[in-house]
Amino acid sequence: MTATPTRVTHQDILDGTITDTDVAAANIDGLDAVPSLRTLGTGDLQAAPGDHTHSGATVVFGEIPTGTVDGANAAFVFAHTPAAGTLRVYRNGLRMSAGATMDYTLATATVTFVAGNLPQTGDLIQGDYSY
Repeated sequence: MTATPTRVTHQDILDGTITDTDVAAANIDGLDAVPSLRTLGTGDLQAAPGDHTHSGATVVFGEIPTGTVDGANAAFVFAHTPAAGTLRVYRNGLRMSAGATMDYTLATATVTFVAGNLPQTGDLIQGDYSY
């Protein structure tokens, strides 16, 4: 018999009323898991940028790489080398596209923005990735 997952609405998320119990009840794949979804509340209930371990890998959210944001510098370095296919780079909250003909390239832990896409003074560069 398949369990009926708990329905979590958009309003539940906005209200901050979703709980770990709701998340656990929605686990319908039959595998044991520790709920990792947190409410949009504050303090202990709010997920924060930083390292989060899951499935043996460490996941980093919202890391600000080192590098001068001045309209001339193209290279920014993350603290760890992202696992293949896991890096998501954001400029002022907008997700950038990887590739030599897109927004940036990645070599080990260094992101290099391509000409025409250099971060300008005041821009915020952030990345999410696993390593």
